[in-house]
Amino acid sequence: MDRSTLRTLLVLISLSFLVAPTSADATWWNSYGVSKRWVKSWVKKFHRNNVVPGPKGDKGDSAEPCTTSVDSDSFVITLQCPGSAPVYPNDADADGVIDAKDQCMGEDDSIDVDGNNIPDCVCIDTEIVETFWDLGTYTTPSISQGNLNISGSALIKVLSSNGLGIVGGHSDNIVDSGESITFELDEPATDISYTAASASGLTQLEAFDEDNNSMGVQSVSSGPVSTHFGNAPIKKFTITAYGDNYVRISQLTSTMCIEN
Repeated sequence: MDRSTLRTLLVLISLSFLVAPTSADATWWNSYGVSKRWVKSWVKKFHRNNVVPGPKGDKGDSAEPCTTSVDSDSFVITLQCPGSAPVYPNDADADGVIDAKDQCMGEDDSIDVDGNNIPDCVCIDTEIVETFWDLGTYTTPSISQGNLNISGSALIKVLSSNGLGIVGGHSDNIVDSGESITFELDEPATDISYTAASASGLTQLEAFDEDNNSMGVQSVSSGPVSTHFGNAPIKKFTITAYGDNYVRISQLTSTMCIEN
């Protein structure tokens, strides 16, 4: 297909073709020597010059014509006819997001009150608090609670009115001397912090993203987790004690985007 033929094809399918290009689309265009910028510029020019006949007047005269335009960033098409509200052929709910990319058809994708860059119609940032001091006393290989799965370098010791430790070391009731405990969330979370019922010195904190890539290792005292990693979303983190330092964890707080 030569460039001239491609231009003709674009004229015929331009209205249905106006969706935000994917990387695959861009590759398809480039294989014919046509860049994304050229397509956006050409389609915008086509719709700027295109005129849709308006309704007939009482005397049979042609009314002022309707015009179309396309936003070069959102690809939303606007059809404007005199005396009528604008129509958006590829944005049915008129929220500025084309139908092909609309996450909440019939709702406004631009509303993001919690500022997490996800439309509120998809999910709302919600603070979640998980407590461990009120679970009784027992040992277990792992704990599944709420949005959280907990595992350790050995059996987990749950101590009533206190929190979580790891069996072994100087005491079963704390995480100490080379022991570690891992918290994995169902979904990546921000604003993560933990409360220690008892602690001494620094512990090693390693966080992981949703692809299980390490986000780094920090030496920390009990408290904030996310602030050590720029509050980037964390899927999993591990606390390891070393030397004579120890910690007993009684509560975990996080913020997750809960489906609306």
